[in-house]
Amino acid sequence: MAVEDKHYPNITWAQFAVCNDDVTTNFESLTRRLFQREFVEKDTILHSDSNHPGVEIIPVIEKKRDDYVKRRKISFQSKYFENRVGYSQIRESSKKAIEYYEGKLDVIYLFCNQTINTSSKAFKSIEKILQDAGIEIYPISNTELLDMVARHKDIANYFFLKRKGPDDLTISEIYAGIVVHDGGEVSFNQDNIKTNKKIDLRLLESLVLEKIETCKAYIAEMNFTKLKVELQNIFIYNFQNIFNINDLYFFISHNSKQLLPFQCLI
Repeated sequence: MAVEDKHYPNITWAQFAVCNDDVTTNFESLTRRLFQREFVEKDTILHSDSNHPGVEIIPVIEKKRDDYVKRRKISFQSKYFENRVGYSQIRESSKKAIEYYEGKLDVIYLFCNQTINTSSKAFKSIEKILQDAGIEIYPISNTELLDMVARHKDIANYFFLKRKGPDDLTISEIYAGIVVHDGGEVSFNQDNIKTNKKIDLRLLESLVLEKIETCKAYIAEMNFTKLKVELQNIFIYNFQNIFNINDLYFFISHNSKQLLPFQCLI
């Protein structure tokens, strides 16, 4: 008999809307992480500017293929719709992708929370204009996308479990090495910590990993304004023995000459 994981989130779009205040922005963040996990090599840096034309990131090379076929240049679109699919919006994005990346892009992965009807006239027309420019569009929508989320528990935990911000956490809460405090003394003996709240380790670890990836992206993009805000949020916490936390410190110190304005935060 299988053991039920009572902490595993309910992976539905209704749950996603409950757990994310800004569903459009967080859906883009969700699909960005899935795109990186599923389709490109682990250390690939995804670069995007504000209001990126047509696709969410500059095209990158897909991960190595088992069939030895030449690796393609890929990117993705992230489309979150409250009700029905906005095919006109997808069409406009596709036209911009052609304008800026024709000859530099082979495949667009279309992530959408609503079901994409690939046999509809609207989608067929989008597919045609992209094909004429030598670009394939590959939709991953609704339940297919949720199935992809389920393959990555840390991503599922982060986006489909209700997150607690610093204002929601009590003083001196500890769980498996993560300590949150307000500047007062904190005991590192878990048996001596008295609290009425419990923190899900996987949820907190997902939060740490998300912060690391966000800072790495801002460093790569030289986006110091957003990086400063992120660092200020990160160092509210005192992290002890958290998997991959040293990666964050490495990327900060490795880029220290570029981050001089923010050394006071480190």
